[in-house]
Amino acid sequence: DISEPLMITYRINGGYFSREHWTQDRNSGGGRIIGEVCHFVDFMTFVLGEKPVSVQAHSLSDGHLYNGDNVSITIEFGDGSVGNIVYVANGDESFEKERIEIFGGGQVAVINGFRRLDLIAKGKRKTYKSSWRTDKGHASEWKAFTNALQGTHEQPIPIADIVTTTLTTFMIEESLRIGRKVDVGYPVFLENIPALRGSGDTE
Repeated sequence: DISEPLMITYRINGGYFSREHWTQDRNSGGGRIIGEVCHFVDFMTFVLGEKPVSVQAHSLSDGHLYNGDNVSITIEFGDGSVGNIVYVANGDESFEKERIEIFGGGQVAVINGFRRLDLIAKGKRKTYKSSWRTDKGHASEWKAFTNALQGTHEQPIPIADIVTTTLTTFMIEESLRIGRKVDVGYPVFLENIPALRGSGDTE
C-alpha cells in the first residue's frame, strides 16, 4: 500500500474530429471535454479514492481547424495527489491512443493502451499483457449495470462519483474560458450522499 500522494499522467491521442462531427456539438455530444475527458477524470478519481478540489486547463490555439480539443489539464485532489491529463487531436491516429503513468511511494505503474501493464518497484519490473485485444472493461461494465438494474448487485458507480466527475469537467471548461485555476465546488446535497471511496467525508 502507498500512503503518500500520487502523481498521475494520462495522455490521450484522441484523433481529429471536424467541428461538424456530432461529438463537437454541444447539444448531442457535449464537446470532447464533457463527452470524453470525463472518463479520464473518473479513472483518476477511482484510482485515488479522492475528490478533485481544483483544476487548471490550457489549450492550443486552434486556428479554426480544431475545437478546443488539444488540452492540458492539471487536477489537484483532496489528499494532495495531482493528475495531469493531456488530450490531443493533432497527432497521428496510428500512434497508441492511451498511456497512463502513476508514480508514488518509490513505485511506478504504467498502462499502455489497456493491453500492457508494467509495475516497477525496488528495481524490479512485472509485466502483464493482453495477448489478443484491448480490454477497457466494457463487457464487465454492462454486466455490472445489468445486475444493478435487476437488483442482484449494488449500483456499480456511486452517484457522488458521477456528480463529482460531471462538476469537474464543467470546471475544466470554465478554466479554459477564464484562463486560470478554478476550484471544484460541491453542492450541499452531496453531503447526504455516500462518500467517495476512501474520502471519508460522510458515513
